[in-house]
Amino acid sequence: MDILSSHLDARPVHIADGSWRLDFALDFESGSSGEAVVCTDLHGAREDFPIEVRKGANHIERSISVEDPTLWYPAGLGFPRLYPFSVSVGGRQEDRHIGFRTAEERDGWLYINGRRMFIKACCPDKPIDGRRCEGILKGIADCNMNMVVLDGEIPQAVYDAADRAGVLAVSRSGMQGSSPSSVSISSLPQMPEKIDADEWTLERTYKHPQSADRIGYLPQLMEAVEAERFTARKRIEGAAGVMIPLTVSEDGRWSLLQYAARQFFSPLFPLLIMRGSSLLVYIVNDSDKELETELSVKLRTFSGQKKFTREFTLTAPAESVTLSEVIELGRVMRDDCFCYAKLATKGMLRERVMLLDSPRRSRYLRSGLRTECTKAGPRSVNVKLTTENPSFDAYLETDVPGTFSDNLISVRPTAEKNVIFSSEEEVDLDRFISSLRIADLSI
Repeated sequence: MDILSSHLDARPVHIADGSWRLDFALDFESGSSGEAVVCTDLHGAREDFPIEVRKGANHIERSISVEDPTLWYPAGLGFPRLYPFSVSVGGRQEDRHIGFRTAEERDGWLYINGRRMFIKACCPDKPIDGRRCEGILKGIADCNMNMVVLDGEIPQAVYDAADRAGVLAVSRSGMQGSSPSSVSISSLPQMPEKIDADEWTLERTYKHPQSADRIGYLPQLMEAVEAERFTARKRIEGAAGVMIPLTVSEDGRWSLLQYAARQFFSPLFPLLIMRGSSLLVYIVNDSDKELETELSVKLRTFSGQKKFTREFTLTAPAESVTLSEVIELGRVMRDDCFCYAKLATKGMLRERVMLLDSPRRSRYLRSGLRTECTKAGPRSVNVKLTTENPSFDAYLETDVPGTFSDNLISVRPTAEKNVIFSSEEEVDLDRFISSLRIADLSI
C-alpha cells in the first residue's frame, strides 16, 4: 500500500493509581484504498489491528492500556524516563518517546506526579530549534533549570528534545503538544530588567572591572548577580517559582548566568542573607525527602584570620526553605571579612561565600590566581585553581568548545579548587592551555 505521508499524535492519560491509558491519533495520506494492518509497539509490547484504508486522507484513533509505568520527572525531581512508541501502517512508521506524568496546579504551585515543584524557568532570547536544540536543552537541565518558556507555537521536535533533557517546555499561553495538561505561567515572578539596590545582600557580588579585558564580562556578571538576588528574594518570600532570562550562545558556550544558576538553582544549598547587622542562614531543600545536614559557617578576614566558627547539625524538611540560624555580627569589621558556609549531607556538598560589606568598601587584595591543567580523559581536562588571596568570582574561559563543571567560583588560599572541562570532541591539552583565560571578576 502506498502511504504518502503520516503524522502521529500521542498523549498519556492518568486513570487511577498506577493505571494509565495512551491515546494516540494517526493521520495519513494513502495513494490507494484497501485493507491494511496497523502495528503499535510500546517499549516492546506489540498490538496489531486491521483497518480499511481509503484513497486520500485517513484518520485513526486508538487507546492502549498501560499499568505501572515508571514516571517521567523533570531535572531536580528525578529521572526523565521515556518509553519508545511506534505506529506503522503500509510500511510507513512514526516514532515517539512517551513520558508518563501528571501536571496540575494547586494553590499556585505546580505539582508533577503529585510532587510539588519549585519552578526554575528560563526565557531564551532566541528560538530553540535546529541542530543545536538538543544541546541547548540539555544545558538548561544541567543548570538545574526545570522549565523553558518559549514564544509562539512550539515544534514537536522541541518538545521531544525537552522531554529527553528533563525540561518542561511551555509556551507563553501554557503547555502544548504532548504535555498532559495546561499550566499557566502568567503569575510566575519574572526577573525585571533592572533591580534596585535594597537591604538584601547577594551571596555573590562584584566590583566594576578595572581592566579593559574584564569590561566585556560586566553585562553578563550583572545579569547573573541580579538573577541570584531575584531568586533569593522570591524564595524567602515563599514564591512558587521564578523565571529568568537566558542568552543562548551561537557557539554553545555557557553564559555567566548559566554557571551561576547551576549553583543557586541547586536542589540543596545554603542561602546566606545580610539584613542590617544580622547574617541569616537558610537551608533550601527542593527534594521530597527530609535530609539530615551538617552546616558550618565561618567568618574570616581577607588575610586569613579566624573571627567566627559555628557548626550545626540540622534537619532540612522536604520541599522547604528553612531559616536555620541568625548570627549577630556585632563589632565584626565587615569591610575586612567574608563568610564561608558549607552544607553537607550524604553524597552531597555545597559551598557558599559572601562578602559582609559592599565590594567597593571591602578591603580584599588581588587574588593572584594560578591554574594547573592535566588531562582527565580524551575529552576532558582537570583545571586546578590555587590563589594567594581569596577570590570571590573566578571565571574560566577557553576557545575550545565545551563546558566547565563549575565556574564563577570562589577560591581560598587554604582550599584549592578542581574544575573539570568537558568537550564533545577530543581535547588537545596544549591548545586548551594556550587558549585558557582566567578572570578574577571580584576585583
